[in-house]
Amino acid sequence: MPPDFDAPRVDEHPDDLQPATVIPHRRGLGAVCAIVVALVTAVITSYHMGSRQLWQDEYSTWYASTLKPSDFARLISHVDLSVAPYYLFMHPWIAIFGDSPAALRAPSLLATSVAAGLIVLLGQRLFDLGTGILAGLLFAAIPTVSRYAQEARPYAFATLLAVLATLLLVRAIESPTWPNWLRYGAVMVALGYTHVIAITLALPHFLAVRSAVKRHDVLRLWRWLAAGVAIIVLVVPYALTASRQSIATAWIKVNLTKLADYPEDLTGSNRIAAGLAISGLIAVLLMWRSAKVRVVMLATWALLPPLVAFAGGQRMHVFLFRYFLFTLPAWTLLAAAGLTALVRIGLRATGGFGAVLRIMGTIALVATVAYLSIPTQKLYRMDPLEGTFPNYHGAALAIIAKEKPGDAIAYGGDSIPRRAFTYEFRHAAKPHDVFMAATSQEIGQYADAQCKAPISCLGKPPRIWLVSDVVSSDPFAGLKPATASVLKSQFQVQHFEHFIGVQVALLVANPA
Repeated sequence: MPPDFDAPRVDEHPDDLQPATVIPHRRGLGAVCAIVVALVTAVITSYHMGSRQLWQDEYSTWYASTLKPSDFARLISHVDLSVAPYYLFMHPWIAIFGDSPAALRAPSLLATSVAAGLIVLLGQRLFDLGTGILAGLLFAAIPTVSRYAQEARPYAFATLLAVLATLLLVRAIESPTWPNWLRYGAVMVALGYTHVIAITLALPHFLAVRSAVKRHDVLRLWRWLAAGVAIIVLVVPYALTASRQSIATAWIKVNLTKLADYPEDLTGSNRIAAGLAISGLIAVLLMWRSAKVRVVMLATWALLPPLVAFAGGQRMHVFLFRYFLFTLPAWTLLAAAGLTALVRIGLRATGGFGAVLRIMGTIALVATVAYLSIPTQKLYRMDPLEGTFPNYHGAALAIIAKEKPGDAIAYGGDSIPRRAFTYEFRHAAKPHDVFMAATSQEIGQYADAQCKAPISCLGKPPRIWLVSDVVSSDPFAGLKPATASVLKSQFQVQHFEHFIGVQVALLVANPA
């Protein structure tokens, strides 16, 4: 029998990270409830999953995940090493299930759904089954959970692994055998390789273990430290190497405005963020003496990672809300614990009706969050994303419909149109990039290298499709002056069309 962490100590509060005793039939009920919550989450987050076109980061996922091994190695030697394990996972996935938007996003959907089910089990172990169910359903109803369940990026996997690692930590504290600590350490290493910044979860875990161990039983602390050393040895060198490619995140700005916007950005709704924060504060106030270590672990899980990133400022370049989606389970668990504690206080006089009223209260709370999330849920499912991201899919279809043999293409503005059109033309004959000097595969980047002397690369194409993400009344907007001058001297604009965030012009060569 493991030591009883809930047994009071002399002159000390109970050591309360030890999981609550779960009756065998309740354990089975918890598994059933976890499956149900996972399925509910899958239904919510899968709605319109394939109807929205990819956006720029998802184009990167497709591109990197379909490269040959040698080209992939060249790419990650320059950029996105921190996402390389996710790309390696996606490579066989795409080979088996295809590269449609729905197929690319399906792994994130599955990871999110499993994470919701594990939240139920974690809530049951830390508090009780009702709290776990409420936390899982709150998680499913948060708009950003749907947003990133429908994204071909690693954030959903980081969330899943963060919940699983915490569940394994609780299990290892309950039964501190080496296999349990090895499982915990392995998942934490996987978490670090999936999303480098998520390894900050080790800080709340260390505080929880340090607070939970008894003075006469430091075995748990030493074994956690052993697991921690293994995590450091395996993850830190990888993280330091990936951090040298800071150009990928150099655009991230850190200021007080970003900090103020963080709660709404993280949840998708100011009102939902406020509700979670207030409920979490209630948990801290009402459960401080009875479950201090548990609420402190959840609070530090929710707050420490983003605060560390914010403190790192412009040196780390990682204070971006979507990098901290793995903290959302802590928010919902803490909020559920607070609401449950509050309801219990109010229902002490209700006798046998307490369970019924608690179920009704859970339904009402989840329904309220779901109702508040509707505007943002609709916004996240618009095509293109949020109704403001560039409509590369529509622009590509317009070119495909009117393309002729011998057509060329040129790009203005950022490098993203090239990346997007590589995907959108994957099943069509893509016009030759007339100003391309070297392919993206050759230089290990996401975009082709462009000619420094455009007139030497132009050749004599009869027509050029000019695509730019600089939207203007000028068809040549976004081009370098020298390139624009060459095109204006040899071509005339036959067709000019605007899409959301992108414009397409058809240039026809002047008569000889």
